[in-house]
Amino acid sequence: MAKSVYEGRAYPTDLRIPLPNGKELILGDHTWVKVHGKGDFVCWGGKNGKGDRSIVSGKKGHYAVSNCYRTKTKKHKDTAGFAYAVNGVCHQAANLYMRPARQKMTLKVRGYYASLAAFGAYGNTAPFAGVGGQLAFRAYWDLRYWNKCKRKTMMALGADDEPDDTPVDPVFEALAALHGGEDAPADAAAANAAQRNELAIIMELSDVRADYGQIEDLHVELQESRDEALGAGLTGLDLATAINTRVADFQVACANRLDGDMMMELNGTTAEDPVAIVDPRIAEDTADQEVVTDYTTPPDDQ
Repeated sequence: MAKSVYEGRAYPTDLRIPLPNGKELILGDHTWVKVHGKGDFVCWGGKNGKGDRSIVSGKKGHYAVSNCYRTKTKKHKDTAGFAYAVNGVCHQAANLYMRPARQKMTLKVRGYYASLAAFGAYGNTAPFAGVGGQLAFRAYWDLRYWNKCKRKTMMALGADDEPDDTPVDPVFEALAALHGGEDAPADAAAANAAQRNELAIIMELSDVRADYGQIEDLHVELQESRDEALGAGLTGLDLATAINTRVADFQVACANRLDGDMMMELNGTTAEDPVAIVDPRIAEDTADQEVVTDYTTPPDDQ
């Protein structure tokens, strides 16, 4: 069966989010995925925002694979099988839905860099699940969704995962090698190090002047403060506020350290205008969401 073209899209939001310190943030760009001729993945949000634009397009994949892991909650569809603001947000969902096309979002998305720093490209392992022997989130998600959906779909279609003739996305390929090579994070204890490697790779292969070594210590601080917030068991608005506050501090610290317009190239922001990455409305809607705390053997529910 022929593959379909996947397109990652984004649009700016006008949601203003107050913080306890009296500052107010704008929510960063929302991302979603269009699969031409098949359907859309709204990635926890919508697809009709003013200023909607194409971020990445042209590569093909089997729609049935990503449609197989089209998961939902009571109020939100296309959740990609993870807990909102715990494992990731719309940016991580979009990257997961585009995996059949072997492409991902780029730094053209405002706030995406900050989201990568907080949750990685494909999702974050919650710290309270980080006990010995547990899988990193990406490895767990692959077992629970990707491997099963890909196998079932290929069998149903009678199709092979034939190579695409479009140019290779170097960032996607580099991250695939990171997660699939000898140094791939085998357990939750290695998840933060893998996320730091992801961000370093993305910065190196993107058209930006900043070097990861310039902000690595700030990234480590963000990871530690994020894990503190998640480990406290916060939910709903409290969780959104905690994550957004920490991510805003990270953006300001990076912008104050980097020269010139480097932070604008990375994140679309300056020290004066950091963005939020967690939508408090969705966080409130999912305050009672199921959060995986055991990343050992996924349930056989596919």
